[in-house]
Amino acid sequence: MTDIKSTYPMLSPRKSRGFRPTPFIASEIKRFSKTNSFVLAAWAFFYLVSIFLLGYLSLRIHAELGTAASIIPFLLIAVAIARQQRALENLVHSASHFEFSRKNKKLNDFLGNVLAAFPVANIVEDYRKGHFLHHRAYNSELDPCKKRYQALGIKLHDETSASSLFLDICQAYPHYALGFYRAVGSDIRALSYFAFWHILFAILPLLAVTDLPGALSAWAVVWLVPMIFILPMLRIIGELNEHIYVDGAAEFSSTINNVGWVHELIFHPWQDGYHLVHHLFPGVPNLKLAELHDLLLENDPRYKTSLIRRKFLVRPEKIE
Repeated sequence: MTDIKSTYPMLSPRKSRGFRPTPFIASEIKRFSKTNSFVLAAWAFFYLVSIFLLGYLSLRIHAELGTAASIIPFLLIAVAIARQQRALENLVHSASHFEFSRKNKKLNDFLGNVLAAFPVANIVEDYRKGHFLHHRAYNSELDPCKKRYQALGIKLHDETSASSLFLDICQAYPHYALGFYRAVGSDIRALSYFAFWHILFAILPLLAVTDLPGALSAWAVVWLVPMIFILPMLRIIGELNEHIYVDGAAEFSSTINNVGWVHELIFHPWQDGYHLVHHLFPGVPNLKLAELHDLLLENDPRYKTSLIRRKFLVRPEKIE
């Protein structure tokens, strides 16, 4: 596991999360914390295969209808592909918490890298360093997510329209897109693994049915365009929804569960919308966060005062 103290010796003792579970909930956490390598690997494989199938569909539509008539279908499919790429990023996050394997950490990082991180230009070990700092130094000047949030300068509130949010995101996009990869430790090594993975699993198979220029252009349209131009947009909105950074605020009072259908369908796949539950119990795998959320609602009165967002582009509210 990443040694945060040796990497950041200036860290002060960890602040309270602002929440103490009831004895019953505390007794259930061990059961919820169990992982399943096969299930995570199967989901990662599903996301990868679905991207390639969506890409094939997009190319077939273009071949049948021509460029002009296929623009709208292409954009819709590109959003769907970016959403699946976002799910792969969520799996990198899961791997950083050793959800592929708690007992064999080398196996965990190998599976996380090959099945999720390398395809989206991440490396699990490097991602973990920044992400653990987000948990360990939450809402401090060392919190990389807080820095990225402040740099965006975008606030979500009840008066925010979809059009104004889109314009704000377009303005923030150039700085954010590069800033994210710097924050998660992506460098020339990550780009090398990214290139090698795609040559092996995308471009070489395409060479069986087309020439090299055709393979490269198909790969660029199917994978690179959604990843560069649409995925950052989805990620920005997802990250804007996760926290309200107020000086001194603990995780319980400033972290939000986003459980509306739009959030789950587009911006927070892989149950990533249950962000407060994750911060309170970071050892619980993502696939079990919704179940734990329901258990908390039934058995912990304090949890019912937490923040939740059920609709898109609205302020979060207390559950009760």
